[in-house]
Amino acid sequence: MKPVMLGLGVPDGLALLFALFAALGYEWLVSMSPWRYQTLNHQMERQRFRWMDAAATRPLRVLDTQIFNGLQAGANFFASTALAAMGASISLFTVNDRLLNSLAALPFTEPMSRSLWSIKILCLLGLFAFAFISFAWSYRLFHYAAVVFGALRDVTRADLAELQREAKLAAHISVAASRAFNHGMRALFFAVAFVFWFAGPMALVLAIVGLSIMLVQRQFFSSTRATLIAAQADPEAQIDKRP
Repeated sequence: MKPVMLGLGVPDGLALLFALFAALGYEWLVSMSPWRYQTLNHQMERQRFRWMDAAATRPLRVLDTQIFNGLQAGANFFASTALAAMGASISLFTVNDRLLNSLAALPFTEPMSRSLWSIKILCLLGLFAFAFISFAWSYRLFHYAAVVFGALRDVTRADLAELQREAKLAAHISVAASRAFNHGMRALFFAVAFVFWFAGPMALVLAIVGLSIMLVQRQFFSSTRATLIAAQADPEAQIDKRP
């Protein structure tokens, strides 16, 4: 196949464009489309506001502080994981032709040039870098939210309306942190799909399709989302065993 640029053939170029279209399309669907208010993410953002509203009137907020610590620890863990994956990706630029030939001999894989190999590694590196930046920013935002939450005055010495206003500010920052965290997780998910690109462009397309179906199912059709919605009308609603 005649290369389009830098060793990227037409099938690989189309597969890469399809993956980019899928990523941007999913981002639009869950963040900007008219259906964004129906997503699991949106339901959890509402819970964050409920959490801050309830915490504002609690005399002791030790549990809330521990929750913030857990959220920061999660963002820190995934940021470290993404950074390690970046280092591993960089090391893959140094593979020799013998390894490329060995990979081409595996079932369901196609031969690739060194330039195409470099492009695939560069895409993975970009995804891991984006994930690291998102998780690092999420960590900082959770830190900011914790500081704002820590500035809440004692419930016995402050006006309730003022407390709720300050708690709402902490909730807004917490939501921003969760969105950054979600962007990082999404980048890791797509990085997993991009690994299938080493088996060929069709494998990448199939992996992206499968991933997109899974993500849409989680956001719009999961039992977790259904339970959160049902709990607004029935506090006794229970979640079933499906994710």
